[in-house]
Amino acid sequence: MKHYAELQSQADIDLWLGRVGHFHDGLLKEIHIVNRACVHTDGAMAFEQHFDMRILIQSPWGPSAFELLLVDVLGMHLDHDESAEIGGAEIERRADPNTGIPRFRVSLDESHRFESRRLFIREKGDWLSKRARYGHEIPSPTAPSAKSLGDGWYQCDACTESFEAGTNTEYALCPGCHELTELELG
Repeated sequence: MKHYAELQSQADIDLWLGRVGHFHDGLLKEIHIVNRACVHTDGAMAFEQHFDMRILIQSPWGPSAFELLLVDVLGMHLDHDESAEIGGAEIERRADPNTGIPRFRVSLDESHRFESRRLFIREKGDWLSKRARYGHEIPSPTAPSAKSLGDGWYQCDACTESFEAGTNTEYALCPGCHELTELELG
């Protein structure tokens, strides 16, 4: 997660929103959501039941692109009658009334709303154009590392299994422990 900044306070959020002009004139380009629960190839079920989501917003100012990473998504609403163009965005940090645990509400023109327990952001200046950027694993702040052994091979820190991973990816599933790992590139 070294390429992401976690937004933990309303001050952090307001600073980022000011820096990116509240995504004014931006474009909601892509959304990718994954459930961390799964059925393994042997039929065993993993009940890590929560959704994580990536949102790509492109901006003509710069021009640049930004990725929002929402961890443990609690809800979302997309208004299909509204444009993907963003007039402005608001992000609010508030505490869950029952537990006091932080919640982050992302509103893009109030037409598209997302809520999660954790929120990260990173700038991806080269993620412009029509090309789809998502199609691989969604990053996780709890992913163990996998050290590079060279020639596209990695060793999982969680179980020491060695495996081959594709190029141009930062995360891969370990075939030994079935954990999502963060690849240490280099």
